[in-house]
Order: sequence, then C-alpha cells, then structure tokens
Amino acid sequence: TFILNEAKTYKAEKKILSNAPINDVSVISIESSINYENKDIVTSSNDNVVDLNGFSIDNATNNKKIYDFCKIRNKGNIYDNDPETPTPRVEFLINLLDSECIKYELDKFESDGGWRGEKITGYNIILKGDSNRMVVAHHDIVNPNIDNANDNSASVINAIMIKKLMPHINVVLLDGEECGGLGSQRVSDQINEGYFNTIDWVLNLELTGKGGKYF
Repeated sequence: TFILNEAKTYKAEKKILSNAPINDVSVISIESSINYENKDIVTSSNDNVVDLNGFSIDNATNNKKIYDFCKIRNKGNIYDNDPETPTPRVEFLINLLDSECIKYELDKFESDGGWRGEKITGYNIILKGDSNRMVVAHHDIVNPNIDNANDNSASVINAIMIKKLMPHINVVLLDGEECGGLGSQRVSDQINEGYFNTIDWVLNLELTGKGGKYF
C-alpha cells in the first residue's frame, strides 16, 4: 500500500489497482513524492527511523544513498555511453545492491527503437520476486552536468527500498527511458514472454524526489 502526499490522489490510484484485470498488465505511473506510511508502519521517537512490521528503515541513511547516487556521472544519455561496459551509475547500483545483499540480474540488451534510430546497448537491473506486481524506475540520465536527483535518482533508490521492504515484489531499474523508453520496451517484452510469470500491474516511479510543475 502506497500513500501519496494527497489522499485524493491515492484513492484514485487505489481504484485503478483494485480493478486491474486478471492476466492483463495495468501500468500506473506515480509522479509525485511517496511516503512509506500505512497502518503497519510506526514512526519511532527518532524521526529518522521508521519501523515496518519490525523492519527498521533509517531515513537519514536512505537519503545519504540518494545523495551519493546523484554524484555519480554518466558520460551522457544511452547513445553517449560506452556500449561495452555498464555506466558508472549502473556500477554504483550494482555495488549498492551487493552491499545490501539484494540479488539482481544485469540484463544487457540491444535496441534500435530509440529517437535516433541507431542500434544501442542498454543495461536493465532486474530484482526478481515471486509476486504478480512490479515496480520500475529508470536510472539513465540526459544531462551529465547536474545531479538528476528528482529525475530520476530518488525514484531508483526508492524502488530499491521497496524491494528491501517487500522482497516478493519484482523491481526493475530501467535504462534508456530518456531516449524512447528502451528499457521499458525490453521489460515489457519479457513480461509478455512470461519471464516474470504473471504480472497484473506495473508501478512506474518517476520524479519521486519532489514532483514537478504538473505533479
């Protein structure tokens, strides 16, 4: 259960989820700041620590990971990066997942469906679960000269935190979103091929640092 900043928004999303048809994938994009709050979460006397059914989260530590991730620079967008090796941001995420003992698959894929129509190589990071639900967030960037905190570093760390809280959830960190949703197309094909068994809905985390002009 995810509660957004505005209860009104949450009710609308909840209705979509509850009506998701069997054997049909509903994609819900939540483009606003997410708080991990529900009746099962208790905030301790320390405002930086949240307890979810006995699982403690240090928000200060989570924020530090977001900060550290923001400082990692790729050469540029997916067309600018070296196709033979994962980007610095992918390498950071792999090291982070290793440090958190979270199992992952590095999915190297090729595509020619981007904006330029050129053949490129991308790297999705798959954190597989056994549920019929999936959370995705893109890790690629366009401008290498900024932190890319809101778009989309915060969402990537939030997605990893969701995996820590709910290991049964499928999580995929996507490449090539900024140049035509290339990583999204890759995972969509995998869903249709049954790689994740049955997926009933996909939750896309975007701009979850602080939202945007229209969110």
